[in-house]
Amino acid sequence: KELASYSHGEPSTSKQEIDDMDAVFFVTCIEDEGAHRRLMLLGPYDTHAEALENVDRGRKLAEHDPKAHWYYFGTCSMAKETEVKGVFGK
Repeated sequence: KELASYSHGEPSTSKQEIDDMDAVFFVTCIEDEGAHRRLMLLGPYDTHAEALENVDRGRKLAEHDPKAHWYYFGTCSMAKETEVKGVFGK
């Protein structure tokens, strides 16, 4: 069958709560709902607010992948001792 029409739902107007846990934070990308590929795009940041402020930048940096418009973008936290770095740095 051919798709006759499609529309996105209304964007969420709710605000993301700032996580104040003792951790480092990353801008993340998840390829699909099955989470087969998770990437730390940017980070680590000292605060969740910093990571949230950079989600759109991470989305733009990922645009070189033609499938990126289907990906899920957000943030995650890790223990401060982690040596993980974001793919695109900070």
